[in-house]
Amino acid sequence: MKRLIYILFAGAALTAFAATASAADFSEAAAAPSVQTNENAKTIVLSSPGENKIQVIKIVREYLGIGLKEAHELVSNTPSVIKKDVPVKEAEELAKRLTDAGATVELK
Repeated sequence: MKRLIYILFAGAALTAFAATASAADFSEAAAAPSVQTNENAKTIVLSSPGENKIQVIKIVREYLGIGLKEAHELVSNTPSVIKKDVPVKEAEELAKRLTDAGATVELK
């Protein structure tokens, strides 16, 4: 009986230790984020939706995978950041699609 209690106690102690260790590792990683600048990434900023606002909402909604309400708010409240740290090629493709729809887009 003592052996069974000892095994259960030791198992619980190891579980508690593992949980504390992983929580400590997570808090250290969150406290010191690495600052990296990526020259191959752009931020897509929508300056103006233009005349064809509905088409711009459809493109933003499709690209980000968000709902109609969220896309409408994003397009209506310009200037707004569509997405940060997008690869250059992808950012240029989206900017071209939005520009073709009549929007004014900046890549930063």
